[in-house]
Amino acid sequence: DQATDPHLMDETYSFRATSSQDSDGDGLPDEWETMNGLDPGRAGGDNGADGDAARAGQSNQDEYEGGTDPTRPALILAGPGAGPDNPPMGRGFYTDGAPVNWLEFTAYGVSAWGLNLTGGNITGNGVDEILTGPGPGTQFGPHVRGWKVSNNTVAAMPQVNFLAYGTNKYGVNVATGDIDADGFDEIITGAGPGAVFGPHVRGWDYDGSGAVTPLAGLNSFAYGAPKWGVNVAAGALDGDGYDRIITGAGPRAAYRPHVR
Repeated sequence: DQATDPHLMDETYSFRATSSQDSDGDGLPDEWETMNGLDPGRAGGDNGADGDAARAGQSNQDEYEGGTDPTRPALILAGPGAGPDNPPMGRGFYTDGAPVNWLEFTAYGVSAWGLNLTGGNITGNGVDEILTGPGPGTQFGPHVRGWKVSNNTVAAMPQVNFLAYGTNKYGVNVATGDIDADGFDEIITGAGPGAVFGPHVRGWDYDGSGAVTPLAGLNSFAYGAPKWGVNVAAGALDGDGYDRIITGAGPRAAYRPHVR
């Protein structure tokens, strides 16, 4: 399995305690532990400051100080690489590598060429959705789909279902990031690695509105050669509240390993 870009399934935020009573002396207020499903009378194991009941890779103390929910795990998303025998199946894993049994789904119909996927909060509800794009085979167009994660289920979002480019082959690379600092992640696409696609980067707005619309200001070519697509990612690089877009050149000799 091939892990996606650095997005994890983001945690929701918990309530901070207003009372300082700490019956077990672990540094976590009783009120906070009770509100978040921990035992305020036990300082050891998963209930203590060093515990990690959700296997999120953060201690309860870190969760308390960060204002996040200690019972909600961070999840790693993965999809198989672009082999002709690899189905477009998305899977989830805890940060310790254990599989999330309920997070397994097939995103497209043809059982080949793997899957590109990422997580991003495009609805603004504090819980990441999953965005997928098919791998680079000739059976798949640049078909972007959205998936809602709720109550241990994954369900397709019919309103996030579109073709990012014109040619009906070679798949599409997907990323998400809040590039306009409005509290909603935007969808970022990069053309698949076919000879008919240049390194074309596009942006798409959803913002929980019920419809995906292209961003006119994000529609450009990242490199000079007119083929072989582009890999995309997004993240906070300088702490100003705006995510930045990172690109990597496509897979042919026309490109050096050029990151922009």
